[in-house]
Formats: sequence, C-alpha cells, structure tokens
Amino acid sequence: MISTISFIDDIHSTPDGVRLAVQFTAMLLMFYQLGMFGGFPWWYIIIALIICTGLINAYNFMDGINGITPGYSLAVLIPLLIVCMCTEVGKYIEPAFIVVMILAALIFSYFNYRRVAICFAGDIGSVSMAFIITFIVAKLILATGDLSYFVLLAVYGVDSILTIVHRLMLHENIFRAHRKHMYQLMANELGMSHVLVSTIYALVQLGISLVFVWLGVVGVGGVGAGAGVGGAGVCAGGGGVGVGGSSAGAGGGGVVGISGGAGAVVDGVGAVGGFGGTLGFRYGYLCGVVLVLCAVYVIFMKKNYWRHKETLRGIAEDSN
Repeated sequence: MISTISFIDDIHSTPDGVRLAVQFTAMLLMFYQLGMFGGFPWWYIIIALIICTGLINAYNFMDGINGITPGYSLAVLIPLLIVCMCTEVGKYIEPAFIVVMILAALIFSYFNYRRVAICFAGDIGSVSMAFIITFIVAKLILATGDLSYFVLLAVYGVDSILTIVHRLMLHENIFRAHRKHMYQLMANELGMSHVLVSTIYALVQLGISLVFVWLGVVGVGGVGAGAGVGGAGVCAGGGGVGVGGSSAGAGGGGVVGISGGAGAVVDGVGAVGGFGGTLGFRYGYLCGVVLVLCAVYVIFMKKNYWRHKETLRGIAEDSN
C-alpha cells in the first residue's frame, strides 16, 4: 500500500492529503500487526502514528543526494542486527529479515552510492525502506519497553526536525521541495561530493549506534568477567562457563571455577565500570547525542546558511 502510493507519487505528484491518508492507513495496519491495539491507550496510538509517519517522510526528505539512503540504512540496520544476535535482548525479530534488508541496501549501494548514480531510490525506495526500518525499530522498542533505541535514528531525526523548525521560522510550506537540509548545503553550497557527504552521515550514525550498543546494551548482562582462586573464566550474556567446577552468572557478572576454584563476581563490563548498560545511561546517552547533534547543526547553519541565501538570490536574478 505505502509502496504503491509512493510509486504513483514518483510518476505523477499526488495531493499531500491523499498521500498522508494512505501512509496513516499503512501505519495503522503495522500497529495492528505489532499488537498495539488493545494494549495501549488510544492517545499512545495517536502519538506513535504521528511520530512514525513523520519518520518515513523525513527519511524521504533526506533522500536528496547519491548514496545517502543506502549508506544511512546500512548504518541503522547493522546495529539492529547486532542487538538482535549478540546481546541479551535476543531475537526480537527474525535475524534473516534484517540480513535480507542489509543485502538489499548493499546491492542498491552499487548502483547509487557513487559519484554518477546509475539509479535512484525515488519515493518508492526511500519510503519503503523507512517503513521497514520503522517496523524493525518498533518491534525492538515494544520488546524492550525502551524508547532510547531512537538513538539509532538520531542523525536523520535531528537534521529533519531542526530543518522543519527552521522552515517554519521562515514561514515556508514544509511540504514543498527545498534545499535547506544540512546535507544539502554541504553538497550544494560547500561543493562537497555526494559520496563524501553520504559517508559522513552514515559513519556518524554508525559510530553513535555502535557506542550505544556496546556501552548501553551489551553493558546489561552482556559480558562479565570472572576471577577465582585457582582459575579464571569469562561470562557471556550473563551466564558463566566452568571447567571442572561450577559457574553462575547474573546481571553481567560471572562466577567461574576451574578445577574446583571459586570465582568472584565482577559486575558489568570492565570497560564500562558498572555505569554503562543502565536505563539511565541509555537515556542520558540519547539526550547527549541529540544535544551535540543540535549544536553541530546550529553552528553549521550560522556559519554557512548565508551561502544558501546567496544561491537563492542568484536563482531569482537569473529568472528575472
């Protein structure tokens, strides 16, 4: 449904109301599949509907230069797969589903992630990818009850929201095409190559997400360290492994015995020092990332937005 209306919009522009109505309907069907109806108050559903529909449209708005959609999608999907397969969160979704999407993004990268693109995602590609990623992230959030996983989409989120705020301050129609995103100024006004800009966005998001997964997720029962009299051991996923002795693990700590040796619990990951992995850490990390990204966006715009105004002035003079 959502792919069909996006494909039609690629061929012939559709009214905003029609497109949004179809997107809302598709999103409600997703919520039904996720089992959200009956389990949440109605106003939760309304808020989730607005956020998720805004997310897929933001993903579409960000698809403006070569490589940014497949590159950023990989930066989101890879940490989602790691969370699914390598942490105590477990298989909140079938890992093969994420693997297939990673392969699809890699194949599309060959055609799009280059200086002269062979093909483009269009609305059908970017919106469909966004819809699938939204589904995966929603499954993860519902499985854990943890909204801090929105950090996996922080770069696009900050750029999109602040650009909308900026355009509202300029009294512009936010549904009309424009060139005011930070990545657009980097590629157009600063003359940076599309591949470079796309790589920067992908690597920043990937770095943010991997740090979050390692410190914020693996830090909860992810990897423990054990040390004992007459032996040493490791504990993965909160469980211990013993050779010729006994073992037990809890909360990221492992008790491991070798040849009957007694193990001592070391809570959490050594590198984390017992701080990472807590719910407070994850939400603090999310807030910190958002604040830093907002500061970078504002500083960049203050320094470079005049270039965009000069470009618009030149276009207006040429048209006259």
